[in-house]
Amino acid sequence: MANVLPKEERKKILASQRARFLFAFSTVALGVAFICYFALMPSYFFLVFGSSKVQAKEHATASTTEYAVALRATKNVIDTLRPLVYATTTPSKILGQALAAKPSGVVVDRISFATGKKGTVTISGSASRPAHIETYRLALDEDSTFETVSVPVNSLVGSENGAFTLTLTGSF
Repeated sequence: MANVLPKEERKKILASQRARFLFAFSTVALGVAFICYFALMPSYFFLVFGSSKVQAKEHATASTTEYAVALRATKNVIDTLRPLVYATTTPSKILGQALAAKPSGVVVDRISFATGKKGTVTISGSASRPAHIETYRLALDEDSTFETVSVPVNSLVGSENGAFTLTLTGSF
């Protein structure tokens, strides 16, 4: 089947079809835009002319509301638990290593454990002789878990009743 229309006439017909398509598409797009506009109008009028307007207060008490207090308490709990969640070693493992190196002449009275980028373990106790404290310090210093082991000089020189304090630091 052959097309009997001349080339110029075919171009005119294609141009008119293209114009009709663009007109129909723009009419539909404009109709959708008006529908969206009218659907959002009640919300706009409620915000502008609504009876419940938010008033700015000079004495804002947002920090004392129950919600803010609960948020603050939750944040504190999360901050407290965060080092324990992200810890690569457990506190019981670290304390077990510290107590396993204790020689027989040393008595541990108190242990304090703090985590962070530089975790700290403080061991307080007493020893029958200063040499036992030095032996304990050397044993802990050889352990690769602890970066630094420090003992105050007065513990090594001789203090009353052999009291000492060891401070261990590391990434735990």
